[in-house]
Parts: sequence; structure tokens; C-alpha cells
Amino acid sequence: MRRPRHDLLTVRGSVENYDAQILCMGQNVIAAPAAWALIDIWLDLRHDPTSSYGPKVGEIAAYEARLHS
Repeated sequence: MRRPRHDLLTVRGSVENYDAQILCMGQNVIAAPAAWALIDIWLDLRHDPTSSYGPKVGEIAAYEARLHS
């Protein structure tokens, strides 16, 4: 099991590379001021479809579209 990481690099990568739309943080794992700082950053981030993960994210989006049509 991977250890949860609460840092800027992980927050940025989850959105910019993977288009993640959910951010989870444990109350007993990260201090409230640090959590709020990461949330502020999270809300300003956007997925970069030209990243190396862009084609994979596109395949997932196409698959999901087929499921819901």
C-alpha cells in the first residue's frame, strides 16, 4: 500500500497529469494550515492534455463516454 503524500508535487501532478477531480487528506496526517494551502493551489490547477499522460487520460474519457451513451 502506498503511503499518502500531502505535498505540492503530488497535488500538482494529480491534476495536471491525471486530471484528478478529488482531493483527499487525512485530518490526523496533515496540519490544517498546510491543508488549506494545498486546497488553494488545487483549485487553481488545470489538467494539461499535452502532458505525457494526456493520451491515457483521453482513452479513459473516451471509454467513460461510451459507457454513458
